[in-house]
Amino acid sequence: MKYPTFLKRKRGFTLVEMVVYTTIVAIIFVVAVNTILLTSAAWGSARVKRNILNQGNAALERMLREIRLADSINTNGSTFGVNPGILYLNTVAGAGDETPATREFFVSASSTIMRENAVESSLTGGITVASLVFYRVLNSETSEAVTIRMTLQDGDGRFLQSENFYGTAVLRRSY
Repeated sequence: MKYPTFLKRKRGFTLVEMVVYTTIVAIIFVVAVNTILLTSAAWGSARVKRNILNQGNAALERMLREIRLADSINTNGSTFGVNPGILYLNTVAGAGDETPATREFFVSASSTIMRENAVESSLTGGITVASLVFYRVLNSETSEAVTIRMTLQDGDGRFLQSENFYGTAVLRRSY
């Protein structure tokens, strides 16, 4: 028995069907790759920003805490209003320890360094300190303060970011 031609089974795909299917698959592939690239870029940018903020906030807080604890500023060794600045503090060993100590803050090898009685420790390891400037503020004859302006950079290429940090602290032991 012969079937009419409109009931015969087709085998394979027509050229038009193949072009449509290929176009749909290509569009899905382009959208998926673009989404992956955008997600990767956003994650890399967020990672760099988080690293800058974490280290910058920690370094700034440490410097401000040490300034608050200090008796006075050694103005002979400190440099104010220039980049990179140097800050020498005449202070004590700790909040409960009245042993005299000196602390120095400066930039070395693109990192903020704190030197305490000839022992150095890095406050910003792994990121670049683009600027570190100290300003001396005299409030009256009995008290003084220090303002810090610091710019940190991290990342490379399209992920390069920088962030500014500012803070002021009064030398509480100076009055």
